Amino acid sequence: NNSLLVKNNLFRINIIIFTNKNKNKIKKLKTKFIVNPIAGGGKIKDITFKINEYVDNNKFDFEILFTNSNKDAYNFSLSSVNNYYDIVVAVGGDGTVNECSKAL
Repeated sequence: NNSLLVKNNLFRINIIIFTNKNKNKIKKLKTKFIVNPIAGGGKIKDITFKINEYVDNNKFDFEILFTNSNKDAYNFSLSSVNNYYDIVVAVGGDGTVNECSKAL
């Protein structure tokens, strides 16, 4: 597992990346971003723009989901495992990362 702490002037969020151990021979990695929109006091609202700007569409087939209530991050992560996603990215604070990691 790789863990990366991102800091900039706008917000501080935790991003933790979990990779599926079943490495499929596919061109693009199936990736799910699970975002807590209230992380960092709501300063994370431009994260969709940043993901779209920095993630290489030639290498990643990605989806961005936003949590709305308790257990959303857990359920989104569990669904990712059941649907053979290669990478799950938790974007938020400690609670978001904790929920996502419990399902993986």
